[in-house]
Order: sequence, then structure tokens, then C-alpha cells
Amino acid sequence: MRAFKIYTLIIFLTLAVSAYSYTVDWTNVPTSASQAGSGGAFALSKELGNAGYNPSVLPMIPGNGVTFSGGMLSFGRSLMELSGAFKIEKGISPFISLRYSSVGGFEEALQDGSKTGDAFSISRFLFSGGFAYRFGRAPVTASFTFKYFLEDLYQVTSSGYGIKLNLSVFVGKFSIGIGADDLVQVITYDSGREEETKPVFTVCSAYAVSDALQLSGVFIFDISLKLSFRAGARYRVNEKFRLSVGTNNFNISTGFQYKVKDIILDYSLQIERAFSGINNFIGISYDF
Repeated sequence: MRAFKIYTLIIFLTLAVSAYSYTVDWTNVPTSASQAGSGGAFALSKELGNAGYNPSVLPMIPGNGVTFSGGMLSFGRSLMELSGAFKIEKGISPFISLRYSSVGGFEEALQDGSKTGDAFSISRFLFSGGFAYRFGRAPVTASFTFKYFLEDLYQVTSSGYGIKLNLSVFVGKFSIGIGADDLVQVITYDSGREEETKPVFTVCSAYAVSDALQLSGVFIFDISLKLSFRAGARYRVNEKFRLSVGTNNFNISTGFQYKVKDIILDYSLQIERAFSGINNFIGISYDF
């Protein structure tokens, strides 16, 4: 009962703070349905939905599994992600993730401002894969991820690659992780021009208040110290049902998870930009 009261208080505070705040980056949405309900804050949770966030947690998951998530977003956006992780000997877990995202609803216009009536969209396909490793019996894991992506930007196309590194430490009820993304990332446009992106760094932590209630937070920043954040809470009602709530740069979100044997179903809802847009996420995971 005490844990449930704490969970209710967190929901109230999240809604109260968000109502008087603004969205820093409205494109910053989680891609995994299991993560979206808690604002994408649980980068240290031992679940398949973290394959695209913090794959260093994968060696802590027993067995193998695949997960699929789809997002029906406001402002003409959509996304899909399919990920899988597998265990091999000596604590090594290879993983792979495929992600497709697009933004539609644009109308072609001429230089004088007149519109042609032709609609178009822009899209991105991302492939990422690598391996995660647990250091013996120590509660310390690390991962290496290689990324390759293709972009269709209407009259311009591009491709690129990059590297992501993650490290996680689990000590009792507390866990902490660090990560570096977009390392040596290069984008090449069809004109031949190349562009290097700035690295992005992540610091995350999680704490188990009780067996039922967990809290987590993430800070993301680049070398210019542009900061974004995520915070969330999860409450496990029973072995099959879980509730979540969170905020992602003041976007508020909530969701639930239901487990049926080896299958996990997720649904999450996110409200962004001071109630100007609503995003829905659905997901399914299978452990084997």
C-alpha cells in the first residue's frame, strides 16, 4: 500500500511539473514501447527493449529473445523497431536492431512559394549491431555497437556510420551506467560532401525503492553541454502486470505491460508539447 501511494504521488508530481513546462526537443521520443511509458528513462532495466538504448544490459537477461515496437506519432511521424539478442558462451551476447522512422505530410513548393500539390516524406533506416559482455561474475557489463544508416531527405539522400559504447554497473538496489554515442560518426551526402557529428554522452541511474517500485533517470548531453533528461517510475502490480509513468524533456508519458508466459505485451502513451500531440506505442517481446 505504501509503494502504491508513492507511485500515485510520482504521477501527480510529473503531471504538475509538465503542465508548467515546455518541450525542449519535440522529436525526442523513445522507440521501444516498453521504454516509452516511463519516458525512456529505464536504460538500465534488464529487458530486450534496451537493445537500441543501452545494450550493455543484455548479458544480464537469461536466455534469448526478440522484440518489436511500433509508434503512431503526431505531426505525421511513424517508427518501427525490431531487435534481437542471443547468448553465447563466456557472457557474450550478440545483438542486432533494425529501425525505420519517417515524417510525412509535406507538400512540394516552388521558389516563389506556390505549391505543386505533390506530397512527400523523409525517412531513415538504421541498422545497429554488436556485442555485449559481462566481466565474469562481476555485476559489470559493457557493449560495443556499430551503426549504419540510410536517409531519404526528399531531393537529397545520405548514408552514414558510427559507434556507440556503453558500461553498466549493478550493485544491490542501485545501478548506474555511462555511454557515448555518435562516436566517429560520419554522414556522406549524394553530392559527395561529408559531415561529422558531435559525440553524445549519457549518464543514467536506477534505484529499487521496493520489490514493486523502481525509479530511474537519464541525462544526455553533447560536448557543448546541451542537456536533455528523462525520468520515470515503474510499479509492478503483480507478476503479470506493470504500470509506468515518466517524462522525456517535459513530455509526459504513461503505459502498462502485461506478460503471458514467454510473451510480453506493452502499450505506452506520450503527450508532448503542452498537450499539442499524442503518441501511441505498442510492442511485443518473446523470450526463448
